[in-house]
Amino acid sequence: MAAAVFEKYDTNNDGTISRGEIKNALKDLGVTPTEKMLDQFLAFCDENNDGKVGREEFEYFAKAMEQVRGLQQMYAELDADGDGNISVKELCDCSYKFWKQQFTEEKAKEMLTCAEADLDQDGRVSADEFLQLMFKDRASYCGGK
Repeated sequence: MAAAVFEKYDTNNDGTISRGEIKNALKDLGVTPTEKMLDQFLAFCDENNDGKVGREEFEYFAKAMEQVRGLQQMYAELDADGDGNISVKELCDCSYKFWKQQFTEEKAKEMLTCAEADLDQDGRVSADEFLQLMFKDRASYCGGK
């Protein structure tokens, strides 16, 4: 099974999953990865630092893809009204469920407008911004280097 999944993403059959192939794999999940997110993804998966994911590193790739799926589910719950952005109210409403603390409106607003979360500084956190922020945080403790 793992071999078939690896081959699905190794579209040029060179025995590795390149940066471009990772980008396409993420797009298959509905994610439009930024260059920074691709860097983070590779940092998580690429144990020998050759810029690609080989068969021996595929376990990390599979974990990373699973993390993205989990983060997409989390985002869908946070974005309760489905408008594609997390609002202060939505963050407050779900804060205890995900972070085991109830955020005040002030705390939620501060979190949503910080430059690290709101990359395009439009006052909202989109799905892609959320994934980039959360994947970076999770990559450090979910099996990546």
